[in-house]
Amino acid sequence: MNEIFGLSPKAGQKYFRQILVGKLANGANVMIPFLLLKGAKDGPFFWINGAVHGAELNGSVAAWELFQELDPAQVKGTLAVTPVANALGFQRRDKISDLDFQDMDTSFPGKSNGTFTERIAYAIYSQIKEHAHYVLNFHTMGPQWSAIPYTVSKDVPSADTSVVKKSHELALAYGEEVNCFLDLAHAFGELPGVTQGALDITCIMNGIPAFMAEMGGGGRIERSNVERAKQGVCNVMTYLGMLDRPSPEPFKRRIITSRTFTRCDSAGMYVPLTHPGDVMGGGGTQGYVHYFGDTKEECTLDYADIFFIGVRYNPVVNTGDPLSFIGTQWHFEEH
Repeated sequence: MNEIFGLSPKAGQKYFRQILVGKLANGANVMIPFLLLKGAKDGPFFWINGAVHGAELNGSVAAWELFQELDPAQVKGTLAVTPVANALGFQRRDKISDLDFQDMDTSFPGKSNGTFTERIAYAIYSQIKEHAHYVLNFHTMGPQWSAIPYTVSKDVPSADTSVVKKSHELALAYGEEVNCFLDLAHAFGELPGVTQGALDITCIMNGIPAFMAEMGGGGRIERSNVERAKQGVCNVMTYLGMLDRPSPEPFKRRIITSRTFTRCDSAGMYVPLTHPGDVMGGGGTQGYVHYFGDTKEECTLDYADIFFIGVRYNPVVNTGDPLSFIGTQWHFEEH
């Protein structure tokens, strides 16, 4: 293996490093943590990235805890972890950097001479492109959300179909019941980062199978989702032959192929009547909005079928704010 962030790893060893990615005007260094485990035997190179948005913490904590627990003698191949990619967003627990106001997950592959965010993206992705065989990018929904854990894998136009297929397989191997398979050629209603500049999309376009795992809500540690993320990583490593463990038994998966945000038409205090994981038919009421008066506006939905992926629990809403994140088309598969 060539050097990775200046390291020349030896078989059977773990490494913890802080990588310099820039400086602030006051002279302070900006560092991101880097973890590397080189197994005792040869195998795939699996890269896990976390906190590309600064408040998305569950996956980052899970990767760090599992990294500490793994015995290199029992691992085939190499596990690399960048648990906090967006160091400036992490500082403020925000999606963007307060230096350049960029979303890192619309900034890959980055630029060596670009903005601060683009330079960090470049530093990370240049190493991924050189070394990684497979990539998992951890996310959560925002701090104002309550959400179920789920995976996302994407059909990227013009990408090698075998890489797209492998990305879907990795997502299913992770082991969550809910999985979003998105065809980016028809990804209407998605946020910009889902269709350009995201780490997983950039990897797939460059021949590296990649997927996302969304592990609940942001801005806090949810122990149940941390444990699920640790199990998910172990499932993927088992699937890749990096760990010698029994594979999970097949079970029914919900494959969501179309999803969108619902948004508030009025403003005030939102009172949800639904929960993540709920299923509702068309015309149902997901909640209501009031502004401490004698009227309440019902928030109804017109889709034929609705699966609630995430529900807003921060009650203060303006016109246009998101109220729920829903799947509108899905089917079931046994995996």
